[in-house]
Amino acid sequence: MKPRILIIDDEKNIVDALKRLFRRDYDVDTALSADDGLALLEKNSYHLVICDQRMPGLTGVQFFARAKEIQPETIRVLLTGYADIQSVIDAINRGEIYRYISKPWDVDEIKALVAQGVETYNLRDSVKKGHLELEAAFAKLKELDEAKTRFFGLVSHELRTPLTTILVYAESLIQGLAQTTAEAKRFYGLIHDAASRLSDIVSDIIDYTNLEALNLKLNIQRIDISAIMTRAILKLKEKINDKKVKIDATLPTISVLADELQLEKVFLKILDNAIEAAGDGGKIEIDVTEEETSVNISIKDSGQGIPKEMLETLFTPFLSKDIMHHHRGLGLSLAICKGIVDLHSGRIWAEKLKKGLDIHISLPAGPTLSL
Repeated sequence: MKPRILIIDDEKNIVDALKRLFRRDYDVDTALSADDGLALLEKNSYHLVICDQRMPGLTGVQFFARAKEIQPETIRVLLTGYADIQSVIDAINRGEIYRYISKPWDVDEIKALVAQGVETYNLRDSVKKGHLELEAAFAKLKELDEAKTRFFGLVSHELRTPLTTILVYAESLIQGLAQTTAEAKRFYGLIHDAASRLSDIVSDIIDYTNLEALNLKLNIQRIDISAIMTRAILKLKEKINDKKVKIDATLPTISVLADELQLEKVFLKILDNAIEAAGDGGKIEIDVTEEETSVNISIKDSGQGIPKEMLETLFTPFLSKDIMHHHRGLGLSLAICKGIVDLHSGRIWAEKLKKGLDIHISLPAGPTLSL
């Protein structure tokens, strides 16, 4: 796209001459009065504006003072006679004008000045965009740093809770406080559950660390994706039954190149979240479909869902804790899922439903994996 410039002069022959001079290299708009020029500035963005000093109504210097308020970044060039030099110098000192060209102008000089002005505009624009990007990156780093601080506090809490359970009931068993065999069995069960919880926390931390360090290597083979989903459902059967969650699954036989264990891990984590979200008596719908270039999985729950604006950070580590379905955990579950899916050259995303959330996974049907 060509740079866009605006030429303003009350003499039509001058406007036409300048337009002919620049139209090959620039998109050129023209105006025959300061008011018309200001109207164009209100509607369009310009790299550079050329304006005559001596015009009816506003002078060029007065025009540029107004133009600076409308488009402060636009480069401003004034056409002037020698009699106006002092007012031009004053305007330059105020930062309202970039350069001036004396009438009659030298063609090579004015072409070089406009080219330099447009280049200056582009450089300033690049610097401004770079500054904004740096500010955004800094804000993101600050957000992640704060999230990591919260995360480490959460790790401490999540580890302390099951550890306390283990220590309390182990000490009770050592002290012989279990008065019956049934009570001792209950203590052992509580210790087992707490140890399992600890194992889950440590596994999440190890999985995420391996993904971040690129240490996770996939064992790619052709697998039946519906069989993996069925196995994940069966592993969560006890939890599904406890919460009386209804599973409605469409699972045709579809093969895909993937790491069986890692893909099962993804399904388990998403299903576990979906069960928590659906709640007692809720419903989960699972669909596996195949297209020409992809295999697609959809897992919908009938829960409360999340605010739409939180969808973007749902798979971001450390930031997803407050919007996860699961009432426990480190906020790493869906980040781990995304990391594993990314390694399979796939995509994972979420869509808000009227009631609940729909997690989508799309895996390539062909062998385009990050081996």
